[in-house]
Order: sequence, then C-alpha cells, then structure tokens
Amino acid sequence: MQYQCDAYKMMLERMYSAKMKQADRARDDALNLMYMVFKAEADAIDAELRACFP
Repeated sequence: MQYQCDAYKMMLERMYSAKMKQADRARDDALNLMYMVFKAEADAIDAELRACFP
C-alpha cells in the first residue's frame, strides 16, 4: 500500500510540475486563456496533493 501512495504522490508531483511549465510558457506567449486553464489544472493537482499528503 505504501508503494501505491508513493507512486501516486510522484505522479501528482510530475503532473503539477508539467502543468506549471505549460502555464509559464503560455503566460510568456501572452496566451492568457491557456495560462488560466493550465494554472487551474495545476491548482487542482496541488489541492489533491495537499488533501492526500498533508
């Protein structure tokens, strides 16, 4: 069970990092709507991380 939790946490951390990189690129390219979408996705992943791994 611990392995599954660790794997889930690592997956969420990778997803969060990828979404933040996408958001940063969208912000730099002045694609405001895409930035907001990527940021919202990153925020949802962060909320899941905080809920599962306080």
